[in-house]
Amino acid sequence: GRRRERLGESEQGEGGERESCRRWTGTVRDDQEGEKLREGSKMEGDREQDGTGGTEAERRPERFLEGETERRGSIRRTVLSRMLMHSSASSSSSSINCSSDESDEVFSEGEETVTRRHKMRKSHSWKTFLAMMQWSVRRQSSWVQLAGHQGNFRLSEGGEVLKRYNAVENSCLQALMNDCLRQFVPCYHGLTTRGSESYIRLEDLLSGLSCPVIMDCKMGVRTYLEDELARARSRPCLRTDMYQKMVKVDPTAPSAEEHAQGSVTKPRYMQWRDTVSSTSTLGFRIEGVTVEDGRVLRDFKKTQTSAQVTDALLSFTKRQSHILEAYLSRLQALNDALKESEFFKSHEIIGSSLLFVHDRTKANIWMIDFGKTTPTPSGVKLKHNIPWVEGNREDGYIIGLATLTLLVTEALRQARGQDQDGCNVPAHVDHQPEAQSWSPC
Repeated sequence: GRRRERLGESEQGEGGERESCRRWTGTVRDDQEGEKLREGSKMEGDREQDGTGGTEAERRPERFLEGETERRGSIRRTVLSRMLMHSSASSSSSSINCSSDESDEVFSEGEETVTRRHKMRKSHSWKTFLAMMQWSVRRQSSWVQLAGHQGNFRLSEGGEVLKRYNAVENSCLQALMNDCLRQFVPCYHGLTTRGSESYIRLEDLLSGLSCPVIMDCKMGVRTYLEDELARARSRPCLRTDMYQKMVKVDPTAPSAEEHAQGSVTKPRYMQWRDTVSSTSTLGFRIEGVTVEDGRVLRDFKKTQTSAQVTDALLSFTKRQSHILEAYLSRLQALNDALKESEFFKSHEIIGSSLLFVHDRTKANIWMIDFGKTTPTPSGVKLKHNIPWVEGNREDGYIIGLATLTLLVTEALRQARGQDQDGCNVPAHVDHQPEAQSWSPC
């Protein structure tokens, strides 16, 4: 009566070493759970005694196991159904507060989710089962967990995911389908509705991948719009949640006044966030990484130097040269496409990410998140590789891409075990046009 149902096993390593690579579908069991389920079944009336004092299971083991399997299947289907219903309900609920979508919320796990998980784990016999089912529901479209506010996405069918409608992003995606950058963005399939909500239909970037590993890199030297600064000055919106996040990373960061009021404005938080990470120095930052077993790594808030980012890239790729080579090739192709893109020249790209995705055999990079990407005034063309001064609308996207390309090159060199002579990666990027190159060294 003990079994584990799993999906997908892959072979890895020399000597035919096998490593299980599971996508759990809600039927995950372990030996302890099987024992406790049988004990529970007996308590619910399955211990009928016959004339000889034996139980039904002892007299007719095949019939007992068949019935038990059916009962357990029914229980699993019921729990999975409830979880999917709950997931859909929470996905439909609005996650918008007094500010627009903001990248730092991507890897925040809501208190409601934590509380729900604790409640479901009260029954020890269901602990692993429910935990893996939760992971399964999230894993079906893992990349969306790295791409926006919790609740902005819904699962869909046919290789698509649904993202909550945003007029700015919808307009950008429509334009990108007719631009040379089309090959670097998820395919846009138009709009749809679910109940009273409208959603953008997007290509599922994990389709066809086995146990993918994912990294979100937020691009540019700033992650806030100039308009947000102007609004904050005229109508400041104090945020206690952002104050708490700031204190958690650095208790000395808030001013005495901010400590006294226990809150900060969103622009203040985002400017600090850009400074404490590699955004303002390298032109991008790592937002988070999802590893093969579904865990999300969030501890990158203070990843600031070139050496730290290179180490993160090596860890993310497990020093696999062929994966790093594929990423480097994709970054170079993106470089070339950006030179020719009319969309890129005429848009201020803020809060957008490059999504790195790979499994054991394939790797790809995608441009995602265009909710803060706005067109420039008529006739204004951005360079994307000069310092930002309030009013010039420059975003530093090319500064970040050039640095990221250099660091992937450096990670590849280290993965191959080359000497320290090769491509010199700067410890600090001087934001001057002549210091930035569109090509990797």
